Amino acid sequence: MNEQERLIKVYTGTMIDVDVRMEHLEENGIPTLVRDDFQSGLMAGVVTGVPSAIDLFVFERDADRALVLIAEFEENRWENHSAVPSAE
Repeated sequence: MNEQERLIKVYTGTMIDVDVRMEHLEENGIPTLVRDDFQSGLMAGVVTGVPSAIDLFVFERDADRALVLIAEFEENRWENHSAVPSAE
């Protein structure tokens, strides 16, 4: 990793949503960084940020591919989701 590499925000959402996308990117060889300003603020004793606004970053060199993978994930996330069985 080059210390001069820029990080690009590719997604913002809840921690659960960010975790799923982070795992998907890392499974595809893209390193990630998560920033949670709300949690960081709590640890510092100052309330900053929003609890549901967790940011997911990747290196600039991986940003285009990451955005494609996230878009594909969004498009396909319900394909394998089975319907809830009826209570009958």
